[in-house]
Amino acid sequence: MRTQFGGMRHAIIVAATMAAGTAVAQIYTCRGGGAHDGLAGASNGTALLNEGPALMFTGENTTTNGSRPDDNAIAIGGNLTTAANESSLTGVRSETTVIQIDMAAAGNWDGYISSAEQTEALSYNPPSDWGLGGRMVKNVFGEHSFPQWSWGNRVFAWQAQVGASYVGLPDDGKITAGNWDYQLATHLDAEPSEGWGNPEYPKGTNPNGLLPLARNVIYVYRPHTGTADPATANYTTTLSAAEQGYYTGLNMLMFGNAAANREMRIYAVYEDGEELLWTGNVPSPQQPLDPETYPSHADLDVAYTTNRVWSNTGSPAYNNLTNATSSVYQFSEGLSLEPGRKLEGVRFHFVPKTWAAADFTVMAITLIPEPSAAGLLAVGLALVGLRRRNAGR
Repeated sequence: MRTQFGGMRHAIIVAATMAAGTAVAQIYTCRGGGAHDGLAGASNGTALLNEGPALMFTGENTTTNGSRPDDNAIAIGGNLTTAANESSLTGVRSETTVIQIDMAAAGNWDGYISSAEQTEALSYNPPSDWGLGGRMVKNVFGEHSFPQWSWGNRVFAWQAQVGASYVGLPDDGKITAGNWDYQLATHLDAEPSEGWGNPEYPKGTNPNGLLPLARNVIYVYRPHTGTADPATANYTTTLSAAEQGYYTGLNMLMFGNAAANREMRIYAVYEDGEELLWTGNVPSPQQPLDPETYPSHADLDVAYTTNRVWSNTGSPAYNNLTNATSSVYQFSEGLSLEPGRKLEGVRFHFVPKTWAAADFTVMAITLIPEPSAAGLLAVGLALVGLRRRNAGR
């Protein structure tokens, strides 16, 4: 079964104080004009409690510290005491109520190009002296490419790399999309043992695969081969011990390549088994959502768009920046998880196909923890919008 969070126009807001080991829940409903309606002593983004689990909120025509007005929303969290902690909390989103997976630990691929890596790759010139076909980072370091996106020659760039006139990935890695907050890995590289900016190996020695790599994205791919289900087409990311736990939902930043023979299955990996959450395909960064052709695209939203990326030029080729509108996607309503089951990981598996190259990249994963006992009743009411759909289309 594929499960999703439904949207909510009216909110239930929960706060809980802890005193002498006793939790006391306070339940508020917001209707109509603003989130402060009916809340004595609390308005526009003011924290209700100063210790224990507390909350921030927004509502229609309500602004918190300069954030945009938002629909009435649910905001359930802990240890928020002032509006400075978070400028806009809506939906099931809050910095203190979500777990943002450490992608440096969860990832299996180096998916970003640092400026130092680009300079290092340029130093292998002419690349034929090292048995290389180019001076691109992917030639010298390995990885740093997504074959189904412009022949593997394009990679997202960061704001500091593209400059103020363009839009890149935020340098702090923080992306807010609708009601969801994400954290990208910002560890972009690993310094070679001989330092940056000079060839690490003597001529005649191929450095590809020898220079150090960072791990910052999840990458699953199926080569164009007669093997229907190669090992690279199935990857499980195991959460750290601190991240494993009980959750009600998840979402992710991702991109792939839309085609009928490139369907991805996403599974929740629980302590006691797996659950199929979703089957479908995701566009590449430069493909539009097309639900008429690909029904699973109806489950997706554009989460973030940049307009300048790493590409390639020259002969022999090297990486340069080029203008290209490029997006990452999320599930528009998130995917819900089975209550009471301990989540240990997430598995990504391409539907087996022969002679059908495919790849899929995850840049961030956000999890919504199960509520504490103090807020369980209110959250149960607020999440009435949960609905389930058949995962196999």
